[in-house]
Amino acid sequence: MGNMHEATNKIILGEVYMNYFNLKGEFTGNREDYHLAEEISKGCKYFKLDDEDELVSDEEISCFNCRYRRWSNASFTCKKIEGI
Repeated sequence: MGNMHEATNKIILGEVYMNYFNLKGEFTGNREDYHLAEEISKGCKYFKLDDEDELVSDEEISCFNCRYRRWSNASFTCKKIEGI
């Protein structure tokens, strides 16, 4: 059953997302991976710019500036792909 769930995730999110997010939606990079967060967000259909006072990256289009990210101790979780 786990393999079927993982295969479904890969179809829904694509290989790019599965390479950088775990099945709980947590970014596998860290809070210093600005370039990677920018690259991922460019192709994300869920990206939505957060409120101005919540922006942390100089690049507007970045997972770090997305309304759907929630910070964790080491990284962040994407609330749109969490648990898919």
